[in-house]
Amino acid sequence: PWIESVGPGVDVLATVFDPVSGREFPVFVRAGNVLAISFHPELTNDARVHELLLSLVAPGIDEER
Repeated sequence: PWIESVGPGVDVLATVFDPVSGREFPVFVRAGNVLAISFHPELTNDARVHELLLSLVAPGIDEER
């Protein structure tokens, strides 16, 4: 799965190539403090997306304590 389109103010952080259409599609976008990610962690042993998400929220958790 991927993100079909993005609007103004949305930063595309990662894409995937679709060999059927020959196009790149967004799979990771950001608009301000909102992230949208399309990924399937059960398909690989790659934990980079989880590590990124934890690094983004960890400072906020520490501040609340």
